[in-house]
Amino acid sequence: MQTMSSSARLAGVLVLAAVGLRSAPAPAQGQTVTSPPNLDAVFRVEVTEKGVIQFRFDPRGTADESFESVEYRYAVLDKSGVQVDRQRADAALLHIGVASHTTLLPKDKPTVSDYSDYLITQGLQPGEEYYLVVSVRNLTGLAKFKAP
Repeated sequence: MQTMSSSARLAGVLVLAAVGLRSAPAPAQGQTVTSPPNLDAVFRVEVTEKGVIQFRFDPRGTADESFESVEYRYAVLDKSGVQVDRQRADAALLHIGVASHTTLLPKDKPTVSDYSDYLITQGLQPGEEYYLVVSVRNLTGLAKFKAP
């Protein structure tokens, strides 16, 4: 299992800006849209050999921060960096049925671990290399993994 982070930030942002697997609903007519504040942390993504998706944050800010797990966005890329089709990605990302949760990033904690509401399962070619791109607000992380 390998972990990559901000080195792929731009590529991940471009991919997720173009197409996201999971997205928030549009605001109702007449509602003002306000963006949540940026997170001040280093974000890392890891996929274990069994397909478990894990996150690590290294807070750098001067204030405590938090966000909801529904703010995570996921994209699966093949070994050439091409986003896999939605049907395969949806089959590969299995929602594990947990309720959404709030992740706290305390300013005085050097590292915070979090878990995904998804697992990498079937739907991808077993043993082939893929990339999982995950973003939350202004942060993007990338993990290289072999499909289980």
